[in-house]
Amino acid sequence: MQFQPIGYLEWMKDHFGRYKFDLANPAVKSLTPADLGVTLRDLEFTGQNYRGHPELLKAIAARFDVSPANVVLTDGASMAIALVSFALLEPGHQVLLEVPNYEPLYRLPVSIGCDVRILERPYEKGFQIDLESFQRRISRNTRVAWMTNLHNPSGVATDPERLRAICQVARDHGTTVVCSEVFRDFVFEGTPPPPAFKIEPSAVSIASLSKLYGLDGLRVGWILCNEDLARRIELIRNHLSVLGSFLCEQVTLVAFRQLDRLLSRTRAIVGENLPLLTEFVEGRDDLDWIRPDGGTVAFLRLRHGVSSWDFARFLHEKYSTLVVPGDFFWAKGYLRVGFGGERDVLQKGLKNFGDGLTEWRRTRHPSA
Repeated sequence: MQFQPIGYLEWMKDHFGRYKFDLANPAVKSLTPADLGVTLRDLEFTGQNYRGHPELLKAIAARFDVSPANVVLTDGASMAIALVSFALLEPGHQVLLEVPNYEPLYRLPVSIGCDVRILERPYEKGFQIDLESFQRRISRNTRVAWMTNLHNPSGVATDPERLRAICQVARDHGTTVVCSEVFRDFVFEGTPPPPAFKIEPSAVSIASLSKLYGLDGLRVGWILCNEDLARRIELIRNHLSVLGSFLCEQVTLVAFRQLDRLLSRTRAIVGENLPLLTEFVEGRDDLDWIRPDGGTVAFLRLRHGVSSWDFARFLHEKYSTLVVPGDFFWAKGYLRVGFGGERDVLQKGLKNFGDGLTEWRRTRHPSA
């Protein structure tokens, strides 16, 4: 197996934190230990976590009303993606993958030697998975159907009825739906869609606290799946990391016991920031979007033939303002913008974005 480079992650490591106005980071602004009410005196460096911190496993299981045997702890959602891929896929297996997509969901199956088939989530359909298209693209050879909910990069939610129909079609074809759900907890209106695993026992859900809760540095994620798959994943995990970080799992447990309060913090941050972004996008004639249903990212479509890659580079080089080119999501002509950070940074960053786009069109595309 030859691992392919993941362009987005390489770009992220080179660019995040280097620019004054960072609109690229998808995470809500970070929590401090004081925000969690935890001090070093409350923590131990080692403990009994051979299959994960027992109390954390129970807390996750209780939140999703599943058995602890259905929960596998991982070193973040990235490891969860890798473990599920290694457990379910072999060279030659067919994978059905949404587009636009989160690049690691593509690169790892390709590295394994899988045949990756594309399922479009078109802008014209609100970035929703079209059930008829899904039925046409899936086959008896499709081993895994990868998706995200909320959709990364657009923030669009797949409602329970559509998700149930997707899982039903997949089950009829002997296909496992694997759903990355790191943004699922937070929708602007109503209740979040259920985890895929709660809809279909053969499906797999992947999540973490990194994006919505400001706890990216903990690197603790989890997988919800049936017990047979959980045991298979644990066997593979032993080759990569015999034990997780007991220290990080303790802090994650502290967070899990107050997730509703922490989510209220996120709601307050986004409640201030989203109107700024909405006013900005809807006030311009050179941008379009499908307004996200939740989460902390939006996917903006550039009009008038503006190159997303070239403009993003121009924006960070001249205006010290960072956005993510849609090219990393198989969507040229789009930019992903995060709106979970400091309000002042977002406000000034959006002004730079607008000034830069106006300048770009005037100097590079004067006829647009």
